[in-house]
Amino acid sequence: MKSIKLAMPIIALIIVYLLANWFYPYSWASINKSYSYDQDNVSGKEFLEKYKVAKEFAKEQDVDKISLAVGDFYNTIDNSFIVELGKQSISVQELAALETTLKQNRKSFTKLLADDNVELIAESRQDLLKVIDTIETTENWLEDIQHQFLDRKTLRRSIRNTLVTLGFASELTDDFYHRYVESK
Repeated sequence: MKSIKLAMPIIALIIVYLLANWFYPYSWASINKSYSYDQDNVSGKEFLEKYKVAKEFAKEQDVDKISLAVGDFYNTIDNSFIVELGKQSISVQELAALETTLKQNRKSFTKLLADDNVELIAESRQDLLKVIDTIETTENWLEDIQHQFLDRKTLRRSIRNTLVTLGFASELTDDFYHRYVESK
């Protein structure tokens, strides 16, 4: 009888712990710290088509400081979960790596604005500022996902918002780069 009284609270604690892991996959108590996300295939395919065209355009251009920064940003996207369609598991380590790489991309783009050897017209400067701002927004989403106590519903929405802003940053980068190439 005593063993049953002792076992019941332990079993209850285990059940509570497992439920917390399910509802809060990135919490401090979570074992795996990953989340299975099912990306929207319709918008994902549309993004990937535009992205491939933009990447090919960037590869065809002469190499300079701007093309290197744009190429690095495209490599960041290539190595992220945004280019994978369908269901995927996103770990907290992947989020942290993406955030770090995006910070480096943002710093590279910011250095271009300050570099006197890089000639940008006013419209290109404005486009580049929009790219930098959107990358920073993406970084903020990634930081929130990693460090806030989010339930599954909020986490799904936050990952979706991260993907949308990262896709938007890619489109803005393409617009910036096209304008820059046309102004040369």
